[in-house]
Amino acid sequence: MLYDWANSAYATIVLAGFFPIIYAEYFASSIIDSERTLYLGVSNSIASIILILIAPIFGLLSDKFSSKKIFLIIFALLSILSTSLLSIISQDSYVIASIFFSISLLGFMMSNVFYDSMLLNFNSQKYDSISSIGYALGYLGGGLAFVISLLFLYFQRTLL
Repeated sequence: MLYDWANSAYATIVLAGFFPIIYAEYFASSIIDSERTLYLGVSNSIASIILILIAPIFGLLSDKFSSKKIFLIIFALLSILSTSLLSIISQDSYVIASIFFSISLLGFMMSNVFYDSMLLNFNSQKYDSISSIGYALGYLGGGLAFVISLLFLYFQRTLL
């Protein structure tokens, strides 16, 4: 359930809220709008294509070795690390930012594969309550993270 909390915060802040704006205004400010959109779309597509290719292989491996939790942790850490590395990339380094974003998104999506498959390990009564509470915590976590990010952005701009 706590994974849903953090997972939704990533989706809200990185995927929907701030990264597209930061990408356009910082990482790709030296190129025209249509190219920015193209590079961000290609980054998203590459991560999705890799997911399509490797998810079945890792799914088989996790089932064979009973290692869903380990793969969830590995891919979540991959996403966390690559997202963190975006903070040290210099302005107008859109190629490097695109690569790290693709890796981050791939880690995010792959960790969700294992998270979702772990839910099936519970009986139907527990599954319903765990899924519902996780879903609710996800919305709460994403919303709170977004509000905190907005407050941070507001106070950071007013102090400068």
